[in-house]
Amino acid sequence: AKDEFPIDGKTPVTVETSDQLYYIAQLGYKPVPAAASSAERLYNYARRTLRYIITDDMTDVQKLHAIYDWVMWRNIYDYEVLEYTSLSAAVKYEAYYMESIFSDSNNYGVCDAMSKAFSLMCSIEGFECVRVTGTAGNGRDSGGHAWNKVKLYGQWYIVDCTWGDVSVQLMPGGSAREAASHMYFLLSDSDVDETHFEDEGVYFPATATKRYPWYEESLQFGNDEVDLYLESALTLTAFRSEMNTLVSYMLFCRDNAEDSYRVGADEVNRTATQYFAFEFVSAARWGDSEISTLRSALESGLSSHKLTYGKDYYLVMSRQGLEVHTMVFFR
Repeated sequence: AKDEFPIDGKTPVTVETSDQLYYIAQLGYKPVPAAASSAERLYNYARRTLRYIITDDMTDVQKLHAIYDWVMWRNIYDYEVLEYTSLSAAVKYEAYYMESIFSDSNNYGVCDAMSKAFSLMCSIEGFECVRVTGTAGNGRDSGGHAWNKVKLYGQWYIVDCTWGDVSVQLMPGGSAREAASHMYFLLSDSDVDETHFEDEGVYFPATATKRYPWYEESLQFGNDEVDLYLESALTLTAFRSEMNTLVSYMLFCRDNAEDSYRVGADEVNRTATQYFAFEFVSAARWGDSEISTLRSALESGLSSHKLTYGKDYYLVMSRQGLEVHTMVFFR
């Protein structure tokens, strides 16, 4: 087992509470939790989790991806806390703290807890990571929010576990299912300049000018390599051909997926029945008809495999700047 982490070489500072724990780690120190404190239990849980989800042969991108996915899958957003009429009453609730994340039960948290957990786990693994506070949303739907910025290969990127942790209703009238989107993984400031607004008077590092090309990184598929990004230079014919390759890759992954997903930190993990979700990004090329053109090509490829929308799969599509993000859910 991995007993030491990069944070263990830092200057030690004693901590007692969960907020002290993530903040001291974020500042670049090694937290030393007081015996029997809440910080001790949370710190041990976070380290044990990292031993389980990260291996030494992973790249830095893979390590951040593992942390991002774990925080999203671990937490269920606690909408009930939004019913509090005053902030002073709400912040007394566990959903705002890492106690709601680093636990084997009752994992109901909000953005504060998720951003603190992501910051702590990244800091333990040696990444520079800060928790960003401000507001997010559009119009009446905007409100207080917390997310992260993390330094990767010398540049800062935005990570928002809360906005990536989407809830999708796969069947009309059915229950919502949780899905881990990577639409908010390693973004630039410009990608979210219309939805995320940092608190004024507080310094947060500026990001790289463009998002990290996570979707563009190659995946091995038989004797071929595919990626999850459809280039803007493609003609419609070439686009449909590449879409058919993606469809074949999606179905291969679906047919070879595990039956359950482990969401805990060690051998006492809970398991959840798995449904298969696949996501990719397309560069904008057809203006206002972008989504409908992409959807048509995707449905054409899926129908060639005798799959029917609503019966065998479900789509969620949205634009982010000059790109279209697509999630395909297979039943």
